[in-house]
Amino acid sequence: GELISAIGDGTLAKAGRYAIVCFIPVGVDPAEYLKASEATPDGPPNIPNAGPPHFSKGMYAEITVE
Repeated sequence: GELISAIGDGTLAKAGRYAIVCFIPVGVDPAEYLKASEATPDGPPNIPNAGPPHFSKGMYAEITVE
């Protein structure tokens, strides 16, 4: 799959439980989603024919940092 750059280096320095969730819609090119997100900073991007978010198909995880 295609990697998407994130802010920071991915380090979780504070102890606790974290949820990692993907909100990119199924069937949408991640680059198209990011471009649309930048164009609509005050709300979710409007992308025609977008499916449900990836997390609804199982793209999520829980991480515990001790």
